[in-house]
Amino acid sequence: MTPLKVAIRKIEPLQRLLFWSFSGMALLCVGLYIFFILHSISLVLTRADLERQISRTQSQLSELELQYVGRKDTLNLAVAESLGFVTVAGKEFIAKKALTQKPLSFNAE
Repeated sequence: MTPLKVAIRKIEPLQRLLFWSFSGMALLCVGLYIFFILHSISLVLTRADLERQISRTQSQLSELELQYVGRKDTLNLAVAESLGFVTVAGKEFIAKKALTQKPLSFNAE
């Protein structure tokens, strides 16, 4: 038997239990540390991807706004009439009638 095995057999059972408990906790802590580091890295990569998507969407929005401004400036009465819109000669407005004969506020006379 090697001297190491002889020394281990001399250790009391409580000391063995404590040694293996602390060894297990150390391995658990190392495992959790690795897990959280990898999780943090994946969140950073996800954030970078989302920022890229936001940038791309803002770029597309800017292009659409430029197209809108360009088309808005070219729109006039002649273009509208060519698209089928007509000018109305007699304009009629609808008068809003009161829902009740009495006013809705207390201070009205």
